[in-house]
Amino acid sequence: MTIKAVDVARILFFYLIIGSIVLFSPLGPVPSYLLIIVLSLTFMLVSGIELRRGNPIVGIVTAAVAMAAVFLIILAAGGFSIDGLRPGFANALLWGAVLQLFVATGEELSFRHYLFADLDRLAGRKTAAIISSMGFAAMHLPSLYFLHAGMIEAGIALATIFIASIVMTMLFIKAGLLAAIGYHFTWNFLQYHVFSFSHMDAALEITKTGSDLVNGGTFGPEASVPGLIVVAATLAAVWYYYSWKERRAEHNEDSNQSS
Repeated sequence: MTIKAVDVARILFFYLIIGSIVLFSPLGPVPSYLLIIVLSLTFMLVSGIELRRGNPIVGIVTAAVAMAAVFLIILAAGGFSIDGLRPGFANALLWGAVLQLFVATGEELSFRHYLFADLDRLAGRKTAAIISSMGFAAMHLPSLYFLHAGMIEAGIALATIFIASIVMTMLFIKAGLLAAIGYHFTWNFLQYHVFSFSHMDAALEITKTGSDLVNGGTFGPEASVPGLIVVAATLAAVWYYYSWKERRAEHNEDSNQSS
């Protein structure tokens, strides 16, 4: 399929708008992501991309298991100690749920349901997954810079985020938008607002100890070796699960035809 200049310009223009909102919007996080949601839906409408809602359960469960594994591995490796619950943690959890719902919805609508879907029609599924995931990882470069992540930790974080984006793309393809949103929301909510792996208000009070390669340093577990390993294992597990489902469906279809 020949990719037209107007298609490339549309995608680059969208990415530029999204990046500008994330980096420079004075509106605050929730209004900014609400704007991203509206823009994503508008570009989808113009491009003729139909909304694929899907089911969030598989994404929620996958992310919960993965983040719990990261938490336990880093804890066992001495990457942090738990000091107890923070005062007013219920408010932190409530605000975190609202914030991450807007973040997950905005980023999945933009990167999965518009950018990936549009690129999929223009360049094919594998190319679309790689390019959109590279863009998704690149969006985190300013955070890595402002949080003063080291070069090694930044490299690990970009690799982890890229692989996580592939996971969410696969969930979007196989189970719809809500599966990708469920994964994104649960991963962020647990990471930032339950396990306190960042500068945001969270339920647990923790003290980071040991190497940044173990606990991710200022950026959190996405910049850690355990985080990278768990996300890579998650990708393998999700791929195997859906491959198994497809083989099982083909087997059942063959059995029905032969009976």
